Amino acid sequence: VVSTQSTGKPHAFDMRNGVPVFVGEEKAGIGGKPLPGQKIAPKSKIVPHGTGQSAPAWVAHDRQVLRFSAYFQEAVHEKREEKYRIRNCTILYYLEDDSIQVNEARQENSGIPQGTLIRRHRIHQPPPNDDQFYQVEAFNVGNTVTLYG
Repeated sequence: VVSTQSTGKPHAFDMRNGVPVFVGEEKAGIGGKPLPGQKIAPKSKIVPHGTGQSAPAWVAHDRQVLRFSAYFQEAVHEKREEKYRIRNCTILYYLEDDSIQVNEARQENSGIPQGTLIRRHRIHQPPPNDDQFYQVEAFNVGNTVTLYG
């Protein structure tokens, strides 16, 4: 009887350039199921592929940007009247390379540093997922996103 289910135990070492390398953290347990407490990174992103020919993400999503309105709470220590300020900003998510940029609209004579708060680059998620970068799924409506917090 031939089964479509894999029941074999996966190996924990691979040979790369003639050297045994431990890969057990990346592989699932017996039968392909994750071990308790193990988080296996997804094989691919959920971002839809471009139309037409199969193209790399940097070509298929060239100049495509998702724009999110957001806010953050800033503590105020200088005044007794207010304990914190709510500051509005815009999060730009670039689909081509999963990079993020955070901007705040400038206001004349406000005395507060404004403009680009975080330059465009890929940002790591907070612990315990600090080995992964933010992807588009993190920006669903209602989610709280922590950048360098």
